[in-house]
Amino acid sequence: MNVHGHPANTGARRDDDDEIRQARAYLMSITEPPGHALRAFVQMVGPIEAAMRVRDGTAPSCVIDEATPRTAHHRMVPVSEQFACASAADARLLIPEDPDWPAEALRPLTTTHEDPHRHGVPLGLWVRGTADLGHALTCAISIVGARAATEYGAQVATEFGHDLAKLGAVIVAGTGHGIDAAAHRGAHAALGSTIAVLANGIAVTHPHSNGPLIDQIADSGLVISEYPPTAQPTRRRHHLARRLIAGATGGLVVVESLRRRGPVDAAATACALGRPVMVVPGPITSVMSSGCLELLRHGQAVAVGSAEHVWQTCGFPVAPGSRSE
Repeated sequence: MNVHGHPANTGARRDDDDEIRQARAYLMSITEPPGHALRAFVQMVGPIEAAMRVRDGTAPSCVIDEATPRTAHHRMVPVSEQFACASAADARLLIPEDPDWPAEALRPLTTTHEDPHRHGVPLGLWVRGTADLGHALTCAISIVGARAATEYGAQVATEFGHDLAKLGAVIVAGTGHGIDAAAHRGAHAALGSTIAVLANGIAVTHPHSNGPLIDQIADSGLVISEYPPTAQPTRRRHHLARRLIAGATGGLVVVESLRRRGPVDAAATACALGRPVMVVPGPITSVMSSGCLELLRHGQAVAVGSAEHVWQTCGFPVAPGSRSE
């Protein structure tokens, strides 16, 4: 047994683990997530054989077709280079074969929905930070909202991040300006942990001005990405990252948003995945309240006015000393 209480790995087992990890890193680099055909193929034959058959062109045509646009338009970064970049960023590749893979938290992403292209469990996750992702997600709450947040929105996101962290929640958000950054900073002020979900590679800092914040998130929590370490952010990647933010936590809070923007899209995904969706009411005179009001009007969300409201709506046990309103 090792110091963590797990059976000691033999050299052969380590070699197998390394081969599986390298195979998954390669498969993650040849198609954009969620990659339904590729995921199904991996489930059928395993990651090592799937990688081998994609390389030699004997994989099913649907898998080859799914990978072709990525390999045709992007320089393929060798797997060894991916791991070197990740190591330089103090990151590692977490895979479903690992004991700390968050299988339960990601389970909602395995179900079939009207728009399957918005869902699907990652083939792996590049991770910065030493926390156990599966454990962290057992009490996680997502906070999303506008990058161009108002002073009111930033204040609410900061307070919610702070107060939810005090209640024991782990805050999950992106790394954008505005609501994302405010939620992370609020939780950090309460000495809480947060998880940042990236729409780019783990070795890429975006936005660059939030680099110190991202480093702080990694120091006290986790930074995760399903893209190759040097991948750059795109609109589609932001869209797909929201499915992890929406689906892997106990609930999602929209603080501010315009109509038909990213936070509202995240709310729709959370609804489809059966996650509670909450919005912070804002002034009807503010355009930044329009997305939240739309969600309320269509019955897709409930209004919350405090961290305790959020905590209870997510169904977490009432913390001792919390206010019941």
